[in-house]
Amino acid sequence: MNFLKPEYFWNLLWMVPVLVFFSALAYRRRKKQLSLILGERAANPAYSTLSHRKRLLRNFLLVTSILFLLVAAARPSWGTKILPFTGKGRDLLIVLDVSKSMLSQDVQPSRLEHSKWFLRELIKQCPGDRFGIVDFAGSAFLQCPMTADKTTLFQAINEMSVESIPLGGTNIQRALEVSMEAFKAAEGGHRAIILLSDGDEIQGSSSAALDELKKTKIPIFVVGIGDPSQPGLIVLPGAKPGEQTFLRDKNGELVKSPLNEKQLNNLASATSGIYVRSTATNTGLSDILKRVKAMVPEQYDQGNQTRPIERFHIPLFAALILLFAYFAINERRSIASILALFFLANFADAQAPVQKQAAVLPQQNIPVSSADQPLDTAIPMPDAKPRANGNGAKKLDVKSPYEIYNQALALQEKKEFENASALYENAISSDPGDRELVSKACQNLGVIKHENARTLINTKPQDAIKILDSAEEMYKESMRISPKPLDVAMNQQKLIKDRELAKKILEQQKQLEQKKKEAQQKAKDAHDSQKDKNDGKPPQDQKKEQKDQQKPDQKDQPQGKSGQQKNQDDVQKKTEAAKDSVEDYKEEARKQNDKQSEESADRAEKEIEKAQQEQKTGDGKKAEKNLKNAMKELGLSQDEGQNKDKDQQDQKGKQEQGQKNQEKQQAKPQKEQPKDDKEIDPEQAEALLDLMANDEKKLIEKQKEQDRRDPRIAPVEKDW
Repeated sequence: MNFLKPEYFWNLLWMVPVLVFFSALAYRRRKKQLSLILGERAANPAYSTLSHRKRLLRNFLLVTSILFLLVAAARPSWGTKILPFTGKGRDLLIVLDVSKSMLSQDVQPSRLEHSKWFLRELIKQCPGDRFGIVDFAGSAFLQCPMTADKTTLFQAINEMSVESIPLGGTNIQRALEVSMEAFKAAEGGHRAIILLSDGDEIQGSSSAALDELKKTKIPIFVVGIGDPSQPGLIVLPGAKPGEQTFLRDKNGELVKSPLNEKQLNNLASATSGIYVRSTATNTGLSDILKRVKAMVPEQYDQGNQTRPIERFHIPLFAALILLFAYFAINERRSIASILALFFLANFADAQAPVQKQAAVLPQQNIPVSSADQPLDTAIPMPDAKPRANGNGAKKLDVKSPYEIYNQALALQEKKEFENASALYENAISSDPGDRELVSKACQNLGVIKHENARTLINTKPQDAIKILDSAEEMYKESMRISPKPLDVAMNQQKLIKDRELAKKILEQQKQLEQKKKEAQQKAKDAHDSQKDKNDGKPPQDQKKEQKDQQKPDQKDQPQGKSGQQKNQDDVQKKTEAAKDSVEDYKEEARKQNDKQSEESADRAEKEIEKAQQEQKTGDGKKAEKNLKNAMKELGLSQDEGQNKDKDQQDQKGKQEQGQKNQEKQQAKPQKEQPKDDKEIDPEQAEALLDLMANDEKKLIEKQKEQDRRDPRIAPVEKDW
């Protein structure tokens, strides 16, 4: 069996580590989640429906299917088929030197192996062309006649070695004569000889065969293999595998084989061909391809060619079958084994002696400090369920789920929310089949998250919204399980109000930040304008006017204000705009009761007023200093202002227009603010209560209908 794309198997080097990594990661995550749900009982097989054998089988099926897919992608094939073909292309005769000098390793791995690689790449990039192969040393032999069958060509190239020609030496003349016989001495613009050699000609004279080649107008594309500056040593294979010996002459001296570029270049020039030197770094393949593509292709005779028979569909079909089996097999144990494990676990618990302890706490609601309405917490559970020991006496389990629940409720009243949450989760994992217990635990977990979110509404509304979403999920889970979710529905209504409040505060914070940025930009513009005036530079909006004033017909234009007066007016205008923007920022901070922002805006406003007074007296340096102080009060230093993008200057006109529109909107009488929740209309309150009562009634009826359809206990989590 062969593979048409064997390089695909290199993907195993990264696929295997990735599969191992994700498998270990999934195992750790499953183990962690199971520990959070079941606590200490996670290792007890009685509380898990997982079958380790089935999971191992599914993993084996998945890995095997991936391997089969990789094999299919590598395109396996065995056997060949003969297909007729008619083609149009060029006839290229490859003449390869297989003398012992080609064993030199000045071109890695050797001159001969490099030549084979060169020929393979040339044949791959010349589809439709026919190739023939002549190998030569002391004599020459037609190894493969003209054919377009790449399989045959590659097989012939792979079999070529220094032992292909028994007679040693290098006889280029004889190689060219055999090539002419292969071409049958017929001229044509679609034929060429590609000679690969080191040029170390020992026998014959290649120049003697050039006359015939010139008559037939067949060019020679010569590829020199070797390094002309440093002759290479000829490496012979040793007697043992892996050993190497160097070729020596009769005197015992090492034989060195240089690249005879002069001889090879003369052959190419005499036949209007091309000469390139091929090394490991610069193969010269592109130059040969350009000359080959420039030749005129012609239609050659019909023939047959062999093609490998691909069998990729076999591993592909096997991979699909394995994937289907992977998805068809679940990881749960059989029902009989699950019931047997539960029976053994309950029998072991009944044999353990316990002491009776009542753990009933009074019902209380958790006070909330950051909202106007408290949240409804689920009531304590009754005494722990009695169990019979071996003597028939009934005692209470100290670590019963009810006991854990009541301890969590006590910690919740003491504001120890983290410990309370852990105990609630432990209570759920201890008895996930008790729907009342799970419902109340989920309700109280939602209350804890809800109250934590309320403490962040004013300071971090974005985080508060995320926590409220998590609390809402707990409320929904409690309402799904409990047949009487009245308290949870009330908490859900309060959560919706709190989330709307958080979104409103978040929007106000964004508006305040926008006002601050506008004030910073206006103060920076005023400071830059004052600085340009002090330095004697014209402002940016006057550069165009100055250019227009330099026209030849300037005398005919009416005279306006002087440049200095215009600069002064521009500075005062921008300073006034900065003052107005700071006042808007200050007013917004006052509305949101942000004392720190209000005080910084007030200090910045005073600095701008001082700058206006200095501008009136003509002291520009002091005015610049005051504007700089205003920028600092607004949280913007001069360096930060200079590093801002220059595109902001192009947007000044848009910002000023937006500022004017904002001032117009502020000048309009503001709409009456909505009334507070405490001053709600009694009729509206009554209508809202009726609506909530109807929704609650529909939800209870829907839950009862669902319980009648499916009387089984609904699991809270997937692994429970």
